[in-house]
Amino acid sequence: MQKFYFPEFKIKELKNSLKVVLIPILESNSIVTSLYLKVGSALEDYNTNGLSHFLEHLLFKGTKKRNAFDIFCEVESVGGEINAATSNEYTVFYTYMPYDSMQLSLDIISDIVFYSTFPVDEVNKERLVVLEEMKRSFDRIPSWNFNNFLKKSFPESTLGFPIIGREEVISNIEYEKIIEFYKKFYVPNNSILVIAGRFDEDEVLDLSDKYFGNIPEKEPSIFNYSVGILPEKVFFVEKRKDIKQANLIYGFRTNGYRERERIVFDIIDAYLGSGGSSVLFQEIREKRGLAYDVSTFNYIFAKASIFGVIAGLNQKYLDEAIEVIRNEIKKLKKNGVSEEELLRLKRLLRGRYLLDFETNFKISSLIGKHILFDEIDYLISYLEKLDQVTRDDILKVVNESLDLDREIICLIEKE
Repeated sequence: MQKFYFPEFKIKELKNSLKVVLIPILESNSIVTSLYLKVGSALEDYNTNGLSHFLEHLLFKGTKKRNAFDIFCEVESVGGEINAATSNEYTVFYTYMPYDSMQLSLDIISDIVFYSTFPVDEVNKERLVVLEEMKRSFDRIPSWNFNNFLKKSFPESTLGFPIIGREEVISNIEYEKIIEFYKKFYVPNNSILVIAGRFDEDEVLDLSDKYFGNIPEKEPSIFNYSVGILPEKVFFVEKRKDIKQANLIYGFRTNGYRERERIVFDIIDAYLGSGGSSVLFQEIREKRGLAYDVSTFNYIFAKASIFGVIAGLNQKYLDEAIEVIRNEIKKLKKNGVSEEELLRLKRLLRGRYLLDFETNFKISSLIGKHILFDEIDYLISYLEKLDQVTRDDILKVVNESLDLDREIICLIEKE
């Protein structure tokens, strides 16, 4: 079999300890510039929950040399895009531009992240925007129920905090507290800059130093949080008046964040619920017609992980669907997967892995996040590790992690 070509990359470090990751893709006509920071909802506390996401919004509200309109206008004037995203453990700001707009991309990212001015009137207006976003998230039943599942999975941990935050925090937090939080986490040595696409290496390093090298280095906050104890068995129901379909999440806290278990859970995810050929899709949708959509998720954090099944279905089918899920997990714990099935799942995951390296944006995201959390060796050796997984490995991991006495069930159903 022809050897997979992993994209080349280099890691340079500026004088202020900001790491610059260069991923040349010279056949491309685009360039993706991303700044990752180790800050997210897991790094917050009860009184600051939602500030990472709020700051994601606020950094687009004006700098010393650009107002909010200018930021978008300059990027869009060359056909580019600019956006940001907040997660539990990191925040990223990125541009996607034609390759000959590299200087603008670096200028814009450095400007909004490190030179924002936080106009008081803009901060107060954006509070209202985020509060409206919270209302929208309440209406999005699957994602709202996923927040319920996170909260129940990590009842003693900030990993259970909603990324969007709490209404009382965003409504009432003082301006000074916002700036204090910003200064704590938004420093060069808590960040990495990732540049993927068509560029000249010397030029991009000179420009990176020009726009990022003079930002003062500060003592970074330690990336740390407690995951808390494993929860006991959970059955949580939220009633809604105005829904036509119930939402079910059935899952577990797992050991899938550990290197040995991590790739096994990718296989379990593919087997149980990832795609139309998966066991639960076939059993719940195709054979019984209980749900339009059923899938699994396998979320890996730095210090913990969760695995689960999510389905939207008629309320009268909830008990039957839960029983089907339990039975398939029992079968997996008892029998594992056949050798033939394991080979099929490895081919499936290999194909998905290869396709993940098809665009600048995916390449930038994969390599950037794995370097941010010092996991790049795992990403590079993924196919090799996948090939080494045995049926016994799967049996061992599922019996260690999928404890039916610690199942977590979260339902949103009609009142």
